[in-house]
Amino acid sequence: MIWEIVGGLLFLAVVLFLLFYRPRRQEDSIRALILLYRTPTKVQAEPFNAAAQRVGEEVAAVAVGSDVHILVGRLPLMVLQAPVPYGHPDIKPEEIAENFLEARLKEAVLEHQSFASFYSTQPVEDAIWDQTLIALGRVLAEYADEEALMLWRADNNQCIRFSPEMREELKQGRILDLFNEGNGDEVMLVDSDDERMAVAVAEARRRWPEFVAAFRQGDDPDSCIAKGPFGDGHNVEYMWISVTEITADTIQGKLLSSPFKVRGIKEGQLVMLPVEDLNDWAFISESGPVGMFTERIIRGG
Repeated sequence: MIWEIVGGLLFLAVVLFLLFYRPRRQEDSIRALILLYRTPTKVQAEPFNAAAQRVGEEVAAVAVGSDVHILVGRLPLMVLQAPVPYGHPDIKPEEIAENFLEARLKEAVLEHQSFASFYSTQPVEDAIWDQTLIALGRVLAEYADEEALMLWRADNNQCIRFSPEMREELKQGRILDLFNEGNGDEVMLVDSDDERMAVAVAEARRRWPEFVAAFRQGDDPDSCIAKGPFGDGHNVEYMWISVTEITADTIQGKLLSSPFKVRGIKEGQLVMLPVEDLNDWAFISESGPVGMFTERIIRGG
């Protein structure tokens, strides 16, 4: 029985995905907010309602058999969800991920194992949909656990990834700003075997004394940043830090981005980076920015 239900959900997912995936006119775009999850997860009505009460939103969820219906103000929404990746046999997550340049969004699409699509079955005016997104964003920020990866707006293909910082901004009702601002602290993917990257990293390490001198002599140490790998024993991410102290062997600074996979550290936290692991650096001189050796490769320079 469960597989019949999942099969039905997948069929609906295919329909919705095709509606979303092909080019559409703005006025007839499907109104859906899609939540991607790292683990097989389903939206439950009672915890969802409890989250809505905690943030003070007029949002109510009702379980009808295996389905969940949601009322946001006066707008009824359906929740299409399944413990499988979003898509169908002919369009794999890998193909969807190709549409994203930002590494963390790519990884969210590739890593997710379930989804929940909050969608309207009827046309919705822009102003009403905007208010609906604000309300949903506040509730989901309170409801979704740490396995939530990304929010995906189907009507204009905008995405934002979940992070502690984003969660707080969602609770403040800033979902529209977050979508419009993009994803922040972008990390672009580059082939690890790219010889240009190896050359760029080698140059950054060779010229490291140049950075150290600028940091010690500069009037604005906050303009000095460095990049390197940070891990938790399972995952590794290359992130920038605002350098606060340098020794012969280590670089200390505040993390400038929120990790996507790495657990145990967060944006703004003081971290240590071995000099031998240095990947890139940058500072502002009188004549302009210096460094960003790998970034020029990553961004196609």
